[in-house]
Amino acid sequence: MLLHELKVSAHSLFTRASLGVLLLGWLVPQVTHAEVPGVTSLFPAGVQVGQSAKVKLLGPVGTAPVEVLVDRQDLSVTPSDKTDEYVITATAEARPGVGWLRWHNAEGASDLLPFVVGTMPEIVEVEPNNAAKEAQAVASLPVTINGALDKRHEIDTFTITLKAGQTLIASLDANRTLPSPVDASMQIADSKGFVVAQNDDSFRSDPQIVFTAPVDGTWFVRIFGFPAEPNSSIEYTGSPNSIYRLHLTTGPAIDYLFPLVRQGGEFVAGGWNLTGEKVTLVGEPGTLRLVPLAGGTVPFTAFTVDQLPEPVGTAIVEDLASASQPISIFSSTSGVVEAPGDVDTYRFMATKGQTVRIYTHSRSVGSWLDPLVRLRYANGELITEQDDKGVSADPSFDFTFPGDGEYILEVTDRYGHGSERHFYSLVIGPDVPGFELSVAANRFTLDRTKPLEIPVTINRLVGLNVPIQFTVEGLPAGVTLEPIESKPEGDTSKAATLKLSVAADAAAAKGPLRIIGQTTGPDLKHAAKGPVNGLKVTTDDLWITLPVKP
Repeated sequence: MLLHELKVSAHSLFTRASLGVLLLGWLVPQVTHAEVPGVTSLFPAGVQVGQSAKVKLLGPVGTAPVEVLVDRQDLSVTPSDKTDEYVITATAEARPGVGWLRWHNAEGASDLLPFVVGTMPEIVEVEPNNAAKEAQAVASLPVTINGALDKRHEIDTFTITLKAGQTLIASLDANRTLPSPVDASMQIADSKGFVVAQNDDSFRSDPQIVFTAPVDGTWFVRIFGFPAEPNSSIEYTGSPNSIYRLHLTTGPAIDYLFPLVRQGGEFVAGGWNLTGEKVTLVGEPGTLRLVPLAGGTVPFTAFTVDQLPEPVGTAIVEDLASASQPISIFSSTSGVVEAPGDVDTYRFMATKGQTVRIYTHSRSVGSWLDPLVRLRYANGELITEQDDKGVSADPSFDFTFPGDGEYILEVTDRYGHGSERHFYSLVIGPDVPGFELSVAANRFTLDRTKPLEIPVTINRLVGLNVPIQFTVEGLPAGVTLEPIESKPEGDTSKAATLKLSVAADAAAAKGPLRIIGQTTGPDLKHAAKGPVNGLKVTTDDLWITLPVKP
């Protein structure tokens, strides 16, 4: 992740161009008793490409000097005359998607905060708009509305004008990208207030409605919600952090791409208000972007390109005319369970003793499919049936083939559902030894009086039976790591505790940190990842602070 940094002190500003500079150039704090930045959300939480937005920080900003770490060069952050307000600008060449910001000072750092670069014009919700008579009129489409369910019993209401036959895509982003503690619902109502469409969960717990207007007229769009973490209350929820981005468009909207992989090239797009032409992604991994359609229109997508699965082996698209499609053993096959009861069937050849990992991407990319995967012998005999994997609705399992020959894979919906929104990627990938590392936080503060202990959870894959050595990149001068390794058996095989000690004369410092695990035979190197702001994403860009001496 490429990082640059902004330092704010008496409105001075400087930019550091790369993570490498940050790792080597420690910033010596100027204060002795500072409040740690506790920023929890940004409002608005995004901006259109080529535009600027005044952004309010929710939560304590921290005592100056406060600095901002930004993970992309196409976003700039400038202080305003208010300590809790910044101006964030996306360049004209900015890539649509999520950027990550972290506020930090001498005493510590905030969590990473998402900020979205969008493709449509943006406005901010205007209160009051609870009742129909107070509804905020939306002058034109497409538009992204930045809003907040900021108090109990809150309902946000907007009016739009549609012509008969126009198809509206109304898509809400509250907690699939943003750290909003709300399980939102959305309604479309006619001019008399009668609800004609409602959705509670489309992308995880975020709603999306596709509505075709039967007549010309004015239509209401209502947003309300309940706590994302259920409690004993039965009422609409609200809090300053319950922010959202409501996308409204009658233009082209892409729901998924075939093949369902993160790579450049031409794709068949599924969605609405599309002409049937293929769409194109250009760029390298990490910089992929959608090419505008003819006429310069950029289709709305409820997902970001970075959320697409990484390619594995050959990218294959389901042949809808085939009753049993042949595929290769190392491949990513994109398909859709088009109708209730449909079962997609694939045939492939394998050799005795060959080990693979079979898994799907569906719910993780916004599909409605609750996938059920069956592996069979060529004669139809069932070998295994796989459903959810832990907390994930996407199945994943390892298998070693008992003999040479043909095998069959089936994909269907657990509850027999099916539609054009029940899409998936079925992956048959190599199953090789490896490991994953995780930590419980993405930022740490050193204590000068005792070692800082960082527990690391170790997930050994496919029987990895060699030691894992640990190193830490980005330690401040005077901070040392106690030597430690994870042995293939025993207490340290699944968990290890890193201990960081501070020398008596160590100067105050702060900066990015990476915890690295490494093996020999096989030669593997992976960074530990920590959770981000309650979201379903993780980061290996950690942070460490060594405060000034008391």
